[in-house]
Amino acid sequence: MKTTNRAQDLEPTAKEILSAFETIATAAKQDLKSAHHAPTDVFANTSNSTFTSAPIAASRLMDGHRQLIAESEKLRREPAIARVVFDDGEKECVSYVCRATPPTLKNLDLVSQRAPKGRLAALAIGDSMTAPNGKVLTVLQRVEVHPEETPSGWDSKNNIFRLGDGRALTVESLVLLLGLTQAEAVDLLTEMLTREQEKELFREGQKRAILTSMELRDQPILDASQDEIFRLPIDEQIFLSGPPGTGKTTTLIRRLGQKLDVQHLNEDERSRVEAAAISNVAPHFESWVLFTPTELLRQYVKEAFAREGVPASDLHIRTWEEFRRDAARNIFTILRTPVRRGFILRSEGTGLTVKQTELRAYFEDFDFWQRHQFLEAIKISAEALSNVQDSRLAEVGKLVMAAGERELNSAVELLLTIERRLEQLRSAVEDLRKAISGPIDGALNQRLNRNRSFAQELADYLQQSSIGEDVDGDDANEDDEEEEVETATGAKLGVVAYRAALRALARSRNGGRRVLPGTRNALVLERIGEEDLSSAQLAEVASSLTVLGHARTLQRAVRRAVFELPRRYRAFRRTRLRESKWFAPDAELKSEINEVELDVLLLASLRAARELLVRNDIRVNVRSRFWALLEPVLGLYRNQVLVDEATDFSILQLACMTNLMHPSINSFFASGDVNQRLTTMGLRSLDDSRWFSPRMTVKELTVLFRQSRRLQDLSNNLLSVFEPNQPRLGVPSEINGTEVSPVLFEGHAAIDGLAGWLAARTREIERALGQMPSLAIFVPSETNVEPLADALNIQFRDDSLRAVACVRGQIKGQDTDLRVFDIQHVKGLEFEAAFFTSIDRLAEDKPEQFARFLYVGATRAATYLGITCETVLPSAMEPLRAQFAKHW
Repeated sequence: MKTTNRAQDLEPTAKEILSAFETIATAAKQDLKSAHHAPTDVFANTSNSTFTSAPIAASRLMDGHRQLIAESEKLRREPAIARVVFDDGEKECVSYVCRATPPTLKNLDLVSQRAPKGRLAALAIGDSMTAPNGKVLTVLQRVEVHPEETPSGWDSKNNIFRLGDGRALTVESLVLLLGLTQAEAVDLLTEMLTREQEKELFREGQKRAILTSMELRDQPILDASQDEIFRLPIDEQIFLSGPPGTGKTTTLIRRLGQKLDVQHLNEDERSRVEAAAISNVAPHFESWVLFTPTELLRQYVKEAFAREGVPASDLHIRTWEEFRRDAARNIFTILRTPVRRGFILRSEGTGLTVKQTELRAYFEDFDFWQRHQFLEAIKISAEALSNVQDSRLAEVGKLVMAAGERELNSAVELLLTIERRLEQLRSAVEDLRKAISGPIDGALNQRLNRNRSFAQELADYLQQSSIGEDVDGDDANEDDEEEEVETATGAKLGVVAYRAALRALARSRNGGRRVLPGTRNALVLERIGEEDLSSAQLAEVASSLTVLGHARTLQRAVRRAVFELPRRYRAFRRTRLRESKWFAPDAELKSEINEVELDVLLLASLRAARELLVRNDIRVNVRSRFWALLEPVLGLYRNQVLVDEATDFSILQLACMTNLMHPSINSFFASGDVNQRLTTMGLRSLDDSRWFSPRMTVKELTVLFRQSRRLQDLSNNLLSVFEPNQPRLGVPSEINGTEVSPVLFEGHAAIDGLAGWLAARTREIERALGQMPSLAIFVPSETNVEPLADALNIQFRDDSLRAVACVRGQIKGQDTDLRVFDIQHVKGLEFEAAFFTSIDRLAEDKPEQFARFLYVGATRAATYLGITCETVLPSAMEPLRAQFAKHW
């Protein structure tokens, strides 16, 4: 007798799918062969290109060639991810949806998942969509496939058949299904074995795959909500929220992949990308950045990006701490370097008393204050210049004054006015420099005539001296050339220090700021005396310096607007300290700032630069003399800015990230969950996102894909206990898997007892699954990581297993290893099994963060969760004791 009708009913579809795999893979191999043998000089002739320039045309052709190879390679390994039967209003059609961009085949309708029609793979049976040609397509059947090439041909494992009745049926293997339909029962034993094989082959519902490696679970087919979000236009600014395990990161990655693929962008999106290309250094497929809160999470998501065909280097996936340090040190000159003054970053002890709820108010206070100071300085200098005898400077001063009256609160019009008169301003500045340097260099030459080693001796003296910091060095009229002293060496240091000292002396003798004791200028004057210039010469130099200071305030207005915020911040701190606002009364305002202050400075700098760079006329001229300082800032901009686990970043940090969007596109996509916030300064409300991005749209995912239903129940109950006012519970998906209770172990004061219990539970898991899944153990602090790993390795010496200490969140070891992490690195990870140790100690050490650590930790496990206590379960968790077992 033949096997059951269910297998026979599916047999034609299974045969068709495997045949389609072979056809697609063969076509992909042919494309690969053709691409590898294509002559490279075909990309050199661009004289007839419709692109704006031959280099751009050649670059894009080469990009297309590389993309063809990459897409063909993906299709060779994975020909399709779904087979969809749909009604187009006229007939019943069949399409195969591919993760990569497929070729055009004569007898097979192929569509990329990234194309609009690819949405068919995400729709439920009976749902419809409107195709680009206007036809309404209604899904009738869908099969989700997972191709696997074997030595004997193609197979597909863990296939999800969604038929007309709406139910899901999991078929373990198409090859086994075809073998089953051909089996003849020659006796009762064969019939019995065939029926047992059928039970293993078919499973009602969708089966959850076991995670066997430390990586983000692959979800080739998005659900309808995820699919709709990842297809939103590129210029959207989206905050994607949802409970753990709802696929937020998967949706983020899939969206990035779709938006990097220019051929699947609509006309408006392509025009925006073209506009950005005019001022972009990097091509569109490289112009993106993703911020993650930890180094571990950065490494963790890289594999998922590679699976999507998106190459991701450390310059694409970045931690905020690393990016902030680089930008603050090398672009905005906020932090000190060996050759430049600046602030020193300290984690504590700067005297700032700002709380998380006050971050926005503190930033707005400083930003308003510093903008006012900058604009006032420009207007004061413009007014002063309007009254000088030099007609060139007087004209510029009057024009800037008029612009200031028209635009009272904006720097843009003032700077554009200055730019239009830059050459006459520059020539006047050069004449003033000569008027100042003449008498000073004359005095220096007299010194050198008497002693040729004078400059070197002065330099040696300064290098051996202890020089105090001139904390009041924020005088708007101070000569910017004094900064040359910071970078000069050898005899040149003596020359520039001598010039700076005489300029400082001229100012102080004629009503300017006095020379502070202990500073470099004071040391030089103590050594050389104050008689090198006569009183008349000092007065003439001081007068010229005053005019020069005002002229340079305008000439270097871009620098002052964007890159001299540290100077204004020093003055702001002194002002607010006197007012007993924001700072402790006994605060000593030295050169140290903490992370909040650095974020404030960086955000203010980025906003000041963006106010200018949003203008296309400035961007296209960014290499000109006046705007050139902005070119490195423009180099920070990306066509797409993305943030994973966004609620672990502060409102200031997220605001900085939105200021990295390229103005032609303004693309921002963040994912996170406020209930998973683990940092004290992290985002507390999604409503706050509209402060740093008024166009922000909040989207929410609710279907839970990661955890078993028992662990979902535990996570929901944890949230209800610790966050009773705002529980946000997800909806279980239709995916089925192993259902076991979480386990609890109390009273393991000694590490050996803990290691023994963990080893026993691990053996239970491996016996139940028949293999070792991905497994992580989280400990309360970094000091526990290595000792527990060592103790576990003693337990596993006869099991051919290994525990690996992932110190400071580093990913180490092999897929079958048990990894031990500090709990602070728990965010964003996913494992088949996870243990959360010593939670009672964590509750004592971190009472304010304990609840969130516990909630996030409990949601890392897909099926198996173990919790341990050194003493007893924390009292807050007593209502949940009944949900735990002692072993599996």
